[in-house]
Amino acid sequence: MGTQERAAFPVALRHPAPADLPHILAMWGRCSLVTRMTRFHAPVRAIPASYLQAVLADPSASLVAASASGSTIGGLASLVAGDGSSAELGVLVEDAWQRQGIGRQLVTHLVAAAPAREITEVTASVLALNAAVADLLRQIPGEFSLSRDGTT
Repeated sequence: MGTQERAAFPVALRHPAPADLPHILAMWGRCSLVTRMTRFHAPVRAIPASYLQAVLADPSASLVAASASGSTIGGLASLVAGDGSSAELGVLVEDAWQRQGIGRQLVTHLVAAAPAREITEVTASVLALNAAVADLLRQIPGEFSLSRDGTT
């Protein structure tokens, strides 16, 4: 996947490896409670172990955004398989890496790779107040529909 040019600083997008676990946990520690709430829709204090297991069990369905040296991870995105040919998109970009186009790159690459994984429907739960992510999803190529369920 290589280094991407659209971010304000060079990042490499790649599939996660088991050796990335401490770097993912360190990224989590650098995320504000607001960022964690935006991703998990609750004041989650620790990254859910079940989510990490899913990411590392099928690394081809996930991407990390790493510094050019690879020593720091600042973003994690995944397509967690659902029923049939659907998958749920999840994205977490640490605060200092936000607004650099990294989330957009992660989402674009995962959505583009979905058909090869026989995924025909990608869903994402976004808090209604998170207009930036809703706008990002509208810009990704493909058919898009929006439904509201309370605050999501």
